[in-house]
Amino acid sequence: MNTIKLICNNFAGIRNKTADFSSSKICASDMQNIELYNTGVNSGVGIRTTKGNINVSGNLIPTNEMIINIFESVQGGISYFFVHTVSSTEGKVYLFDMVNNTLTPKITGLAVTQESFGVDFAQGMSDVFVFSNGVDWLHTIEIGAVNEVTTLEIYDRENNPIKGRILEVYDGRLWTNVGKRLHWCVQADITDWATSDINVATSAGFIDFVKEITAIKPYLSSLAIFFKDSSVIITGQYPYSATEDSPGGCVNPNALVFHGTDLYFFDYLKKGIFSFQQVILGNKTLGENIAVEIQPELEKIDASKLSEIKALSVVMKSRSEIWFYIPTTDENHSTILVYDSIHGEWTKRVSNKVRSFCIFNSELYSGGKKIYKELHGKTFDGEFIQSYYKTTPYNN
Repeated sequence: MNTIKLICNNFAGIRNKTADFSSSKICASDMQNIELYNTGVNSGVGIRTTKGNINVSGNLIPTNEMIINIFESVQGGISYFFVHTVSSTEGKVYLFDMVNNTLTPKITGLAVTQESFGVDFAQGMSDVFVFSNGVDWLHTIEIGAVNEVTTLEIYDRENNPIKGRILEVYDGRLWTNVGKRLHWCVQADITDWATSDINVATSAGFIDFVKEITAIKPYLSSLAIFFKDSSVIITGQYPYSATEDSPGGCVNPNALVFHGTDLYFFDYLKKGIFSFQQVILGNKTLGENIAVEIQPELEKIDASKLSEIKALSVVMKSRSEIWFYIPTTDENHSTILVYDSIHGEWTKRVSNKVRSFCIFNSELYSGGKKIYKELHGKTFDGEFIQSYYKTTPYNN
């Protein structure tokens, strides 16, 4: 009986800068739809074809609409799946019920936008989903309420309308921005953005910056505010103040993600993905560029679609990954660069056309023309997409 000898038990991901000069480890100059896994033999790392995705929405999404974003909202301990779509004439927000296979419109008549944001907020005794697109008034959805959908026609203390873009929750308040102005509501009340008193800790307010805000993210006990070329931190309680500018900007509101104890963000000007770390003295520091090995992939980004770059932390089962959706000029397929934080390596996933992701009930979903369940099946919604692993010259 013939036996099979394990020649290499130590594979790495894409390494375009520091490929090992050793036959004991095999590195990739390029790879597609291949993932790393622990072989269980002498702490070895093997490679295998990754799974594709399957259509879970059937033909429910109208053919003239494209999915812009998908969200999980947890209200009263129950998870709800919201879908933002646009056609050539209007935007809509649907409630998608996978169990009953229904798609119910909740908000219609929205402006046609290529981005949207959503967060859950505890409003009194209720949990509500807050939706924004940077053009229309904010909307809330509370499933099961007498009036499930509410339009928030809100103004700041100077009577300026707040048709917010980015949405985040910090210090019991909803935060949003209109251009260079950062707004926050009265504590625990998203209907009041005008009541302000320097001596009242629950007050609403705003801070004006000199640069356009590109991203907002809670970071440990503070709030990180990003611009294209720099960032600041807001700490403490009302009245809030911001630190001075520090290096490291973020290209758009979705191009950053909290993974483990680090906040990772994509700085397009520096062509890198950096960690935003906290050190012993409490000062903000610019961490290492974890994308040095995949610079050729970052060079393929379509500069006209920078607003579409997205990052998502994928921690489920045996996975601990960051998925970065990178828009390219390929009109038929999507490229997702995957940082495997367990192995500290990069892999690349090429799929059918998608542009949004979310974790729903501990499973990974994406949205394009349909809603897909990722990491399932042998194809991408029935389409075979090639898998390959090209070794570096050191391993040939």
